[in-house]
Amino acid sequence: MTFYIISGMMLFMACILSFILYRSIRIPFRKLIQGMNFIEKGIYTSRMKNPPKGEFRYLYDRFNSMAARIEELIEDVLKEQIRTKEAKVKQLQSQINPHFLYNTLAYIKSMVELGEKEAAVSMTMNLSKYYRYTTKTSRSLATLQEELELVVNYLDIHRMLTDDFEYEIDIEPSMLEMDIPRLSLQPLVENVIVHAFRKPVQYGIVRIHGSVESGIARIAVEDNGPGIAPMQMEAMLAKIRNAASGETDSGLQNVHQRLMLLYGEGSGLTLRMSEWGGLCTELSWLVQQ
Repeated sequence: MTFYIISGMMLFMACILSFILYRSIRIPFRKLIQGMNFIEKGIYTSRMKNPPKGEFRYLYDRFNSMAARIEELIEDVLKEQIRTKEAKVKQLQSQINPHFLYNTLAYIKSMVELGEKEAAVSMTMNLSKYYRYTTKTSRSLATLQEELELVVNYLDIHRMLTDDFEYEIDIEPSMLEMDIPRLSLQPLVENVIVHAFRKPVQYGIVRIHGSVESGIARIAVEDNGPGIAPMQMEAMLAKIRNAASGETDSGLQNVHQRLMLLYGEGSGLTLRMSEWGGLCTELSWLVQQ
């Protein structure tokens, strides 16, 4: 009888010891492996929480320190890429698009020959304001009001040249003094003019609307063009959000990354179908209090 009691007590103690070893070694070790898997997948925000006592606390602390350092280095690399892209943007700003300029000068010449003085003056003023803004490289930020004025000049120029579309702008007044990266809005509108208003669209519509909800500012540019297929839209969005692709000539990607760098995660550019069947491109960023 005593043998069975002692055997039972030893078995009970062995179970308790196994549980203690599992709790103090196996579980922390498994969490470390899981954390390393997150790092391997590129999730550099992963951190070890609720560190246990003993040697594993030291390992948890070293892991968190390593993950924070890796995240810092990745962010430094991203910032350097953005600075490189900013330099290229400034270089592109200083260059004049010959085709765009030729068309506007040809329009002015035609209006002068036809005696349409007001049309020629209007085009000249819009063109002057447009290039004065786009070639100004001293500031990296601008108010939304300044960005909208550039967009209006750009749209008015194209309306004079083609007269086959109209536009409407509806922005909450409280947003007009917000700072955003320069030339954030114009690439979205240019994308519509270049790609959306091709045949079979008979008459184009561009709508720009902005609002602030739950601490997030949003500006959407949508059109009534033919749109793009869902799979093509997903591929386009993935390319825009891929910081490692090196596509420095992509205006939409540049806008997305500059917003994300300036305002953090959750900010940037998204794509969806417009209510008219075309494309809706939206900028969003966290409103800084």
